[in-house]
Amino acid sequence: MAYEAADEHTGYIDAEDEAGRLGFSNVEWARQLRPILNRLQADEESS
Repeated sequence: MAYEAADEHTGYIDAEDEAGRLGFSNVEWARQLRPILNRLQADEESS
């Protein structure tokens, strides 16, 4: 979860707003996370 810079601090940012501000769509998040999640799942299954 991201925190706003101290200058404009109002607390925690809504994840949807933050993703929009960073320019990542859900598709982009899924593409980035898929290899990580696959690796975690593989580690879990092998233990």
